[in-house]
Amino acid sequence: MQPASDITASCIASNELTLEVWIRNSNITASGPARIMSLSQSGIDGGNFMMGQDGQGLVVRCLTTDSDKYGNPAFNAGMLFNTNDLRHIVYIRNTIGDITVYVNGILRGTTNNTGQLSNWGNHTLTLASESMDDGARAWLGELRLVAVYSKALTEQEVINNYNAGEGSILPPVIPDYNPVVDARALWDAPTYGTVPVKYIVQHSIDNGAWYDYALTDGNTTTVGIAITFFNGHRVRVAGIDAQDRQGPFSLPSNIYVPANVYPHPPTQPIKE
Repeated sequence: MQPASDITASCIASNELTLEVWIRNSNITASGPARIMSLSQSGIDGGNFMMGQDGQGLVVRCLTTDSDKYGNPAFNAGMLFNTNDLRHIVYIRNTIGDITVYVNGILRGTTNNTGQLSNWGNHTLTLASESMDDGARAWLGELRLVAVYSKALTEQEVINNYNAGEGSILPPVIPDYNPVVDARALWDAPTYGTVPVKYIVQHSIDNGAWYDYALTDGNTTTVGIAITFFNGHRVRVAGIDAQDRQGPFSLPSNIYVPANVYPHPPTQPIKE
């Protein structure tokens, strides 16, 4: 099976995740937890996320820079599978780590999952089992619908999806941010050497070649940069004096991937 690289890259970029299922469990004795769905390498090696059933409880793990390799501490919602009814379950993690779980359109629990999704690996999406597992934690039941979103669904979107029912072909959820945004690159004016009368600003995408992006006057130490989601961006600047002599470029900013939060400041360039 091929890794679900699109899911991984999108969730890293947005730092958000929503897992949605319409399911009917076959028993209330599953353990392990039994894997409803997972994006992982194996149970031993850990993974990006796992939604499972442990007895009557729902267990969801989400890997972050603050969790262990399994995504612990996990979210546990007790007594969810006390019957074998068909149910709609939605697990939502927003960009600041707030967790909400809805069952049949009703809020059933909240917690917090701190850290970033930037350490996610490129793993395989598996249903009713665990990738590279021996089947000991296979989940038994009906999967009517499974969806993974790289954004936090709103409460109204959850209710709309529940009202649409498990047999409906749901329209794609449109992200509530523009994929092209305006970021602000900011730097310090030099305090040594000849005074710059203008600055040249260069931009690099995904560690690619540097290209000239803007030329500002000496009093301007900030510039707007049109940047795209799902790409890594860096900026660097150099001063030019009245004799048209260009000084050295600053050290580049850290690689910056915009997230679904505003504003979008890249790391401040550091002067050499």
